[in-house]
Amino acid sequence: MPEFLSELMLRDPTAIIPVQARASSDVAQDMLSVLEAHRVEVIFLAGYLRLIPSEVVHRYRRRILNIHPALLPSFGGKGMYGMRVHQAVVDAGESMTGATVHYVDEEYDRGTIIGQSRVPVEPEDSPEVVGCPRFEDRTSFISSCCGARVLCSDRGPRSWATRVA
Repeated sequence: MPEFLSELMLRDPTAIIPVQARASSDVAQDMLSVLEAHRVEVIFLAGYLRLIPSEVVHRYRRRILNIHPALLPSFGGKGMYGMRVHQAVVDAGESMTGATVHYVDEEYDRGTIIGQSRVPVEPEDSPEVVGCPRFEDRTSFISSCCGARVLCSDRGPRSWATRVA
């Protein structure tokens, strides 16, 4: 397990919900139980590659956000993650790329777009260069998309930006 994840788990309440070889409805029920037990109001996904079960999406409609490493609606959907996204941007000859924060719905990367941050792609850029976080500071970008709202934890309010930093 990466060190940063271990540190987060020690600092903040953490629940591990097994998903392999389980019915989606069972996973959804476990997720909802944990989210409700901790009075979670907002869910932010970054690098989460599975569909959120529809029961969870319905209960948390417009309160689940995701950051995607491209300008949606292009270069999104099932299987579009990591270097695959950046390779697709290069293969398409795009002159711009960036990141998108959007609401999560029942389909991959199809929820309403909240905000986008754009950076140019140079003709000689490789997928690795395109994939570098060259866009504005991610914390500032995410915070601006979320209106710097405040969420609460058991230790009092903290801004969303603090939670994702």
